[in-house]
Amino acid sequence: MDDRRRRGRPPGLLVDPTPAEGLDFTVDVRVGWLLRSWRLYGAPDTGARAFSAALVEAGVSADPSRLSRWETGRLAAPLDVVAAYETALGLTRSGLVAFCISARKLARPDASAIAAVETHRVSADRFEQVLEEVVDGEPTGADWLDFGSYVATHTDHVILPTSLWRTVATRLLRELGLSVGPAYATRSEAALLLARHARARPALTHSIGQYVTTPDSLLVADPIALLQSMDTPQAGDLTLLLLEQPPGQIRYGAAWVAAAKVRRKQFDEAQMHRLEAIVVRMVREDGLADGGLFNRVADLVAVLPDDIQDRIRQATHTAARVDPLMAAASDVATKTWPRSLVVKVCSGVARPSGEPDDPLLERLVEEALFHRIAERRFHASLSLALSPYGPRIAAGCARLVARALDGEPVDPQLVEKTLVLLTFIGTEAERDLLCRVAEGDADALRTAAYVCVAHLPPAPGESRRPAVVPLLRAASPANEAVVRAALYCAGMTADPVLHQVRDDADMPEWVRRAAGWWLREGPACHEPIHRGTA
Repeated sequence: MDDRRRRGRPPGLLVDPTPAEGLDFTVDVRVGWLLRSWRLYGAPDTGARAFSAALVEAGVSADPSRLSRWETGRLAAPLDVVAAYETALGLTRSGLVAFCISARKLARPDASAIAAVETHRVSADRFEQVLEEVVDGEPTGADWLDFGSYVATHTDHVILPTSLWRTVATRLLRELGLSVGPAYATRSEAALLLARHARARPALTHSIGQYVTTPDSLLVADPIALLQSMDTPQAGDLTLLLLEQPPGQIRYGAAWVAAAKVRRKQFDEAQMHRLEAIVVRMVREDGLADGGLFNRVADLVAVLPDDIQDRIRQATHTAARVDPLMAAASDVATKTWPRSLVVKVCSGVARPSGEPDDPLLERLVEEALFHRIAERRFHASLSLALSPYGPRIAAGCARLVARALDGEPVDPQLVEKTLVLLTFIGTEAERDLLCRVAEGDADALRTAAYVCVAHLPPAPGESRRPAVVPLLRAASPANEAVVRAALYCAGMTADPVLHQVRDDADMPEWVRRAAGWWLREGPACHEPIHRGTA
């Protein structure tokens, strides 16, 4: 069946009553919406009583009344129940469980990670099995999450040699950087849980440092992002030290961590003063728009207290008077969007073919495209990727991008935001369109389009990839961001052209080294959310 065709009844009109532009959201409603959406997609002809029986068979206590309360958010669904939904619906194990852990921590930034996983029971026998896999086998995301959950909730029982902790941590970090979608969700949460274990944490910190400082190491932002889970003065100082690095992946990863630590109030007063000085310097030298898709300087500024933002805004105005290009970049980074446009865009993306209203689906699209907090945009995008509606949303996004390519008056910044969302939910149906954008002449759009293609699920047979050789030969400081995105695309998709790039004496030396790194480390790690999809 074509994944774009809606199956079963519409999942109901669940609404998150919190303001769309605010910091808070109702996590239990969102988890319930996701469970109900998958139930109505995967078992459209199964009534509540029959599905409750399927959950019981999967190992949890369930009845129609509790089913209704879980799916409407009136009762928080325990992680064991979420896991039972995965089993009953034939979903890949632990993708939704990892999402729920992440969502509950994001909704309560000061909450312990342990509280978020305390109901995810992993037996000692299961731990022994996954330990063998993560050391010597080919672990899945479910294996990694079960390993991290057991370690985090049995801190006094899991005692391993330091060398083994480091082996496991190094392997997890490598897989994390290459993972996409559900594979990323499980490995990311596993690593964050691992950091909660007193003996595992030093090994993880050592592996992060080794990974980041290894020459030619390219995927450093995700390992650095794990520092957000370490609430110690040392972790805060290290984050600020990394933030002081020149523009590049190390600084961009540190910007994500710094924003998370500000939201979680993990910096002390002295560190906040130091952070302000660093950000003012970054704004003056590079502007608010500098950074990656989810970790621009503007994204860090957005979470700072109002008084610090005011002082940084003054620094921005001072820099803008000196450099008109910086003024334009700052306007882009801090742009506000008319409410009427936001509503029109989100309904068009969420319901590209006139599907019924789903307020929560449109709310997630709005947050993914327009929320001022990068962590919220990222999480909303991941929510859509882990829902059954990803292909539908991708079709709506593609239609908007195609209109821009056809010459219609679409704001380029809106097109870029739409492409960023497609890095999470793109499908094979969007491949040709994304390749056209990647091979175009707008560098900001090309960067996102290359990442989109890099993240597409692998298709059977030979698939089109965007051309990279002419771009790589012309690499310069001015186009470094799009060049790195093109290398990322080639590496994540195992593009055979990497051999040519590595051996081409006319290529810049750093590009040749990067191609060699990708040949050693790639390609991407994919685990589709539904076992019946590619």
